[in-house]
Amino acid sequence: MVTGIRADIKQQEQYQSHLNETFGVAAKLVINNTSGTALDISFAIAGMLSSSLGFQAESDTSCHLYRQIIKGLQADGEVKLLVYSQGSIITCNTLVKIKERLIENGKEAEWASLADRISITAIGAAMHIWPKEITKIRSLALEGDIVSKITLPALRLYQKFIGDQYRLVSPQIQKFDGPKAEAHSFFNYVKLLQEQFVLEQ
Repeated sequence: MVTGIRADIKQQEQYQSHLNETFGVAAKLVINNTSGTALDISFAIAGMLSSSLGFQAESDTSCHLYRQIIKGLQADGEVKLLVYSQGSIITCNTLVKIKERLIENGKEAEWASLADRISITAIGAAMHIWPKEITKIRSLALEGDIVSKITLPALRLYQKFIGDQYRLVSPQIQKFDGPKAEAHSFFNYVKLLQEQFVLEQ
């Protein structure tokens, strides 16, 4: 699980605890500690414009996530990633880095095989373009979520300039009757997940 901006370690651990208690799972949290609102937003924008810049801007989180994904891929079974808000940007850029390093080492076929074992659930995502080899992606956005609403058209346009290495995954818009200011709330997304489908352990 990788979360978004403006959340310190304590708040992210609350997210993790809430998710685990709700679904009875043991989700591993990749800490994305806040650097302050201005820097967080700057890092997010950098990550949307360039996977390399994004990886460097969030190097601690990206490197930790990199190691966790590789560790999961070295075991059997599926690697399931839950990404929220800016966490989708960090995750995408980390997956691009894994892809690049494997291809640089002549392991393109291995990357294709590993990509098939990765599944992503994106909630309130700020990133909507992903490495094309990863096909198991479900993106959900609550109606009125300003983060997804703003970033989707920008990335749809951006994709036209970056070729066919990425695929656009538009979020499925879900009805939300609460205040618009709460449409991007992590806790509301966990409630949505609970209503929509059950996370497998």
